[in-house]
Amino acid sequence: MIALITQREIKTYNKKSDQLEESYISYFEKKGINLVPIPNNTNNFDFYLGLHPSLIILSGGGDIDPQKLCIKKQNFPCRELIERNLLDYASKNKTPVLGICRGMQAINYYFGGELIKLDDPESHVAKDHYVYFTDHFGRKLGKKAKVNSFHNYGITKKDLSKSLEAIASTEQGVIEAVYHPNLPILGLEWHPERLSPDDKINDLIIDSFLAGGLFK
Repeated sequence: MIALITQREIKTYNKKSDQLEESYISYFEKKGINLVPIPNNTNNFDFYLGLHPSLIILSGGGDIDPQKLCIKKQNFPCRELIERNLLDYASKNKTPVLGICRGMQAINYYFGGELIKLDDPESHVAKDHYVYFTDHFGRKLGKKAKVNSFHNYGITKKDLSKSLEAIASTEQGVIEAVYHPNLPILGLEWHPERLSPDDKINDLIIDSFLAGGLFK
């Protein structure tokens, strides 16, 4: 299986670079998925779509700050434009999309949702915490699970896109997993590919999603 995956934008020596953590590669290769990183500044977008990906992964790497989205300021390639084009393609072709951390925020924003800076971001940055699954998914996944967390911005019920539904939230109401009821799109605010307090729940969610059974 081929999956296109977006990359973090960083600056080194005052020049922009793309970066993909090795943990993504090792995690998804174990599941038989070969990752093809897509550059943030490519003008050959159709080349990557021509690979006919079976999956699109919107990776983590820095929260989305709604006030700083380059899509609002420029029309040349940047990460937000690449991810928006990927979601356009996926929605049209019903290609599965997995959004991880920032990737979940991108999915929510794409479908008209909002983001807020968390009142207590320290509780979500490099901290493990519990998430509680909605009744439907709780019957499949259990009532709760402990996950890792690396985000300053988040989504609450009022910020959630009307096109998406919540899968899991914290006790404080921060939504930590979402899905699209009509498209194979899943967003997780935590990182299943990183060291996790509960690898089994991550595998259960990801494997079920890849097999097309998570939403049934």
